[in-house]
Amino acid sequence: MAASFKKRIIIVAGTQVEVDSDELLISNIGDDMTKVASQMAWWASVMGEAERELIEVDSDYRAWRSSKVATLPASLAEWRVKAAIDGDPEFKKHKKNIARCEGNITTARGMFDSFAKKANVLQSKGANVRSEVDGIGLHTPAEPRPGRSARAGSGDVDSEPRPRRDGPMAKPHRME
Repeated sequence: MAASFKKRIIIVAGTQVEVDSDELLISNIGDDMTKVASQMAWWASVMGEAERELIEVDSDYRAWRSSKVATLPASLAEWRVKAAIDGDPEFKKHKKNIARCEGNITTARGMFDSFAKKANVLQSKGANVRSEVDGIGLHTPAEPRPGRSARAGSGDVDSEPRPRRDGPMAKPHRME
């Protein structure tokens, strides 16, 4: 059965918590920026599941090893007990399962970290775009300038008069 990492119920300190990575989708921004938070949440869920699986597999190995040691004579030297365990075909199966789980954790952590880096790059990209827009003057300030209303020149009390076009810096008019 394949696990779903988008919507999950986890139990933390006896409380059920619903985890839904779709809640992290953000609208009105680029496609990459929309998805990065939910992709990070998805990989965090994968990593959590991989770590849970490692604990279970390690527990199975430890239970097997304990039962194996219990069948050996108590008078055996420690190195002989270790050799008997390491030489059993089941030992290799358990170790392969543990290695697989640790590989899954490493992969999931790598993907999570990569999406975290992607989020940083997207944040920088957004800052650069804002900086470029500011540089060419195509922006609306978040706060209106002091003494101006949103409808400057509309006759409001706090609006400034429009600059005159007949001063020394005015463009000459063509007379035809």
